[in-house]
Amino acid sequence: MSDDLPLLALNYPIPNGKVWIVDLRKYSRFLWSQKTLLSATEHERSDRFCFAIHREDYVNSHVALRILVAEHLHDKPECISLRFPYMHRPYLAGKNAHFNISLSRSCGVAIVALHTGRQIGVDIERERSFEEREALVLEYGAEAEKALFFRLKEHERENAFWRWWVAKEACLKAIGLGFSYSSQDVSVGFIGGDKTVRAYPRSLGIDVDISSINIVDQKYFFAIALR
Repeated sequence: MSDDLPLLALNYPIPNGKVWIVDLRKYSRFLWSQKTLLSATEHERSDRFCFAIHREDYVNSHVALRILVAEHLHDKPECISLRFPYMHRPYLAGKNAHFNISLSRSCGVAIVALHTGRQIGVDIERERSFEEREALVLEYGAEAEKALFFRLKEHERENAFWRWWVAKEACLKAIGLGFSYSSQDVSVGFIGGDKTVRAYPRSLGIDVDISSINIVDQKYFFAIALR
């Protein structure tokens, strides 16, 4: 089945893991045709979206997750048992429970990650004009992050914001609690050209890789956090 799903593979050196990026809109017809793979809970959640395009992205990203994980584990997609607890990291159940997974989507593109040995969190966002960035930094940023951000010049803040946001969310996913964990207790700072940063406090043991990629003439930032 996965032969029908062309992938844009990330050249990321993650031992004991696998990362994929999928253009959900380009391959929507194929992914949507496999929506019966989803659980009743996932179908119920998909029905809550107000806009059809958001519902399709949700369904298609979850279908892609099953297909990719199944391929990597040499299994059938319908045999992959997934759990999506509210506000917590999704996980594999049954015989594959020792593998850790993470999923994120933004504006028609999804990032899927699988790892054994460490908890993993991923996030992807399309760069776009966003007037509320300062408000989000104030609400979710650690004190050190706020200080760094507001020292930046205006033209530096757009790029810095998106790099920070994907890193922050990937970290919270790696912890396993998402934004139900206090985001102000985790600091990743604002970085320039460096791809790898260490989250603070160091006791969390989180390393984050941050990069960007262009898809259909749009720039996406993504982060992969390992704990």
